[in-house]
Amino acid sequence: MYAAWDKLNEAVFGGRLPISNAAEANIDLRNQVAAQDGKVVEVDHSRGSLTSANATKTQVLRGDLTVPLGSVTFNGAAANAERMADIVRSATAGTGLVFQSTHISDPVGAWIGGNSGTGGIPTWDVVGAHGAYGLNVNSATLNKFWGAGKMDLRY
Repeated sequence: MYAAWDKLNEAVFGGRLPISNAAEANIDLRNQVAAQDGKVVEVDHSRGSLTSANATKTQVLRGDLTVPLGSVTFNGAAANAERMADIVRSATAGTGLVFQSTHISDPVGAWIGGNSGTGGIPTWDVVGAHGAYGLNVNSATLNKFWGAGKMDLRY
């Protein structure tokens, strides 16, 4: 239910609905980082991308155009990376970057997030494809879903 609410907020209402406690926590953390002149390097997977997108859009709607996002990387994101890039551009005065990787067989990243596939080996194991992102995945799994030594990332 919460994920559906967050997806509607991200895709249809542009962050104008009330946001989750997790999204508010993202904003609080970013404010603490900004107070120390730091930059956030964020990596989001699946539903976490909705939390980030809604938090960032809320900051823009509240007039905060100096959000300390250095970069945001979406992996198998339920939020749309192109929309997020537009939001981050506004939130950071054009300095923040958005990257995304979406396995071509990942239903969350492709169908729910509407993100273009960046690579991968076609498979019916959509759960495995959705979970095969990042540095903490063993090399055998990465090789099975992405090919030997590959995981495609785009910005």
